[in-house]
Amino acid sequence: YYNDRINFKNEADLNLGLTSFALINLDEFDKITQRQQIVLKYLVSTADLKYRPPYGKAYQQHRRYASFIGTTNEPMPLTDPSGSRRFVCVQVAGSIDFHTPIDYRQLYAQLVQELADGTRYWLTKDEEQALMTHNLRYQQLNGLSEMLLALYRKPEGDEEGQWLSLKDISARMKEVYKDGYSEAHGMLVKIGGILSQPEYEFDRRRKAQGMEYRVVERCNKI
Repeated sequence: YYNDRINFKNEADLNLGLTSFALINLDEFDKITQRQQIVLKYLVSTADLKYRPPYGKAYQQHRRYASFIGTTNEPMPLTDPSGSRRFVCVQVAGSIDFHTPIDYRQLYAQLVQELADGTRYWLTKDEEQALMTHNLRYQQLNGLSEMLLALYRKPEGDEEGQWLSLKDISARMKEVYKDGYSEAHGMLVKIGGILSQPEYEFDRRRKAQGMEYRVVERCNKI
């Protein structure tokens, strides 16, 4: 049921692992390349795999059973902002207990009972947004625009959004990204330039204290 060795470069090995094990441990997750993370994002999202088994003559459809866990010493292991909702990042602050026995029979019994009762096992849209915001602190964002657009989006449909000044936006980015963001000289002008670009074109208005932009924080539950 458990495996801690899987080769992303070998498609046959990868397919067999996904359809044969329940839990795959990606030890030293930071060693996975950005391209492999994109592949992993796809694998986590698909329920079935179609492939031709070794010595087989035809493609067959197989159910994907595997879920993934991983460990890393890298404080920001995520490289794909659009795939961050597929990960639950947890910072371990103390030593891991390897000695206390786990009652696996009771653990599995509880899981089977919850499935039989129809307990929801997927995330709602609000929970996905909360998870993405939680994972911002573990996200490698290489540019100001990536950081800004990972935190804010344009209002959709009947959403009112909120009007924020450039100073408000910069202060919130500092609060979320901490040392990953520096309010250097000219940063407010750069933020305003990004929000005004044609491909983004956030609504804006001029007030006495300067320009304000209408935005929606992707999740304001931090």
